Amino acid sequence: MLRLSARRGWRLARSLQTAPVSACSEAIQRVALAPRHFNSTLTGGETVSGGDVRNGTKVVGEHWRTYAWKKKILAALRTYKQLNGNLLMPIRFEIPSGDERWPSVTWGYRLGKAFKWDRIILPALQEFYRVHGHTDVPKDFVVPSGDEAWPKLTWGHRLGITVGDIRSKKIYSSQVAASKEELDRMSFCYHISIAERDWAEKILPSIRVYRQVFGDCFVPYLFIVPSLPAWPMKAWGMALGAAVCDIRYGRTYVYQVVRDKDVLDSVGFAWNRDAAMWNDVIIPSLETYVDIFGGGKIPQKFVVPSEVPWPEEAWGKNLGYILSDLQSKGTYFGFYGRDIEKLGELGLNQKLSSRAWKKRVAPLLDLYMELHGEEEVPHDFVIPSETPWDEKMWGVRLGLIVARNPQFTPRKC
Repeated sequence: MLRLSARRGWRLARSLQTAPVSACSEAIQRVALAPRHFNSTLTGGETVSGGDVRNGTKVVGEHWRTYAWKKKILAALRTYKQLNGNLLMPIRFEIPSGDERWPSVTWGYRLGKAFKWDRIILPALQEFYRVHGHTDVPKDFVVPSGDEAWPKLTWGHRLGITVGDIRSKKIYSSQVAASKEELDRMSFCYHISIAERDWAEKILPSIRVYRQVFGDCFVPYLFIVPSLPAWPMKAWGMALGAAVCDIRYGRTYVYQVVRDKDVLDSVGFAWNRDAAMWNDVIIPSLETYVDIFGGGKIPQKFVVPSEVPWPEEAWGKNLGYILSDLQSKGTYFGFYGRDIEKLGELGLNQKLSSRAWKKRVAPLLDLYMELHGEEEVPHDFVIPSETPWDEKMWGVRLGLIVARNPQFTPRKC
């Protein structure tokens, strides 16, 4: 007799485990012949589905499905119960071929996997789809126990882990193939990873459209893909800005980014948004402004015209507000600090607000004092490219910043 460990098995229903052999047939039929929509592989890759149409009619297909189920599955369940006294069936259980105790039609059939797919996994996926509108099941998702909305056999099942294994380890491959029509109806992603699907259907197409619409790839962090025809429908409502930020920091889509780097470069993807804004928008726009207007204070509401000779990447950008934030909030401070001499040559006011000074400069001066004592910062002092200085501040001309903001330094008597 087969010995099966309860720890390796999966429990169906208490009534089926405790029913005597003579009474098990009715109990098994109540579970096995409950309404079903799709079933898994039968023999030699043959499949039967509730959606099949045999002899030109759906009714014939349904009768064939029920007949095949009764002949194979129900017979196998009865035999398993008779031989083992329970239905604690391991997922890997396969009916031994040539064993006369089993109906010959069931020989070689992977009863554990097929039954679990039909009665637990697929019904759980269908209910998840009904509740959430998609089948991107989180890895830690477990079917809630005691919730009557879910089939009882699915209660407590770690659906997220199962779904992940289907995608990565390709388990239940024959069942997935047999249920393809139903899985496709639910847009279940089973042939590639979620990351690969989202990259191909959402991220990359959205980046391309962003470039077409805005003329650059400086996607701000809070940008959400609008629900408009120009944008890929599957990406509507997606937080593209946050996704792009994660891409820049190497947190997500690492494989896809390396593989498609040439594609991203071809659309001008900004690997470092601040650096791209400074080098491709702010400095070129300042230079063009000086060439056209001869310098002077740039109005806060000044917007870069969408025409030559202005840099195309800067068209429509509010240069006035960008410069105002630079002085009042200390934005782009590292770039400001490295290019402060150039800004002076362009006639830009380099004085910072009290807020920007306290936020950006004061911490640097504190560190300078720790390292060099109370001595005055020389005009030519440049933050060295070494610890304990923050790497983002390397190359900042701290001495020149102090010299051009005398309002914050005490006067010597």
